[in-house]
Amino acid sequence: MIERVQWIIYPFAALILFAAWRLLFGGERERKVVAEACDVCATWIARVVRVSPVLHGHDFWRRDGGRLVATPLLVALVVIETTDIVFALDSIPAVLAVTRNPFIVYSSNIMAMLGLRSLYFVLSDAVYQLRYLRSGLAALLVFTASKMLASEWVPISAGMSVAVIAVVLLTTIAASVRQKSNASAVSS
Repeated sequence: MIERVQWIIYPFAALILFAAWRLLFGGERERKVVAEACDVCATWIARVVRVSPVLHGHDFWRRDGGRLVATPLLVALVVIETTDIVFALDSIPAVLAVTRNPFIVYSSNIMAMLGLRSLYFVLSDAVYQLRYLRSGLAALLVFTASKMLASEWVPISAGMSVAVIAVVLLTTIAASVRQKSNASAVSS
């Protein structure tokens, strides 16, 4: 599609810029949503099907008063698989910033569906331990979107992209560790 319709790169870059904006400014809203979403009956799935708050063995569905209702196990499965799809779709613009080779784009998205869920849990834990990681990830998203938008005029090699990623991540991690050690030294 990108080979036939060159302008499609702009919506992809806009999606990455939006993700960067949400990463920088959506933290408080995200914490509030997570606190509210702990109840399975309050998820978006409950708007589509009736959800019971009670597990029923290994069943995804159970009968409640003659009506078929989903169990929390089905809610968990749908949320996990939806997350995999969102991660894979979100990674498409990032891959397109690196290469236009259809095989690499396709295979990297398969790998994204297999591995990004685990990486998400590592990063979600690290974001709370490393204060500046969220800002660093947002900066990387802005870099990726900028690379996509300017690729016609300013070619940036894959090696340079990896170097930028390494420098930004190492800088944010070092700043976070330093800030954490300064805060613990002050409290002692």
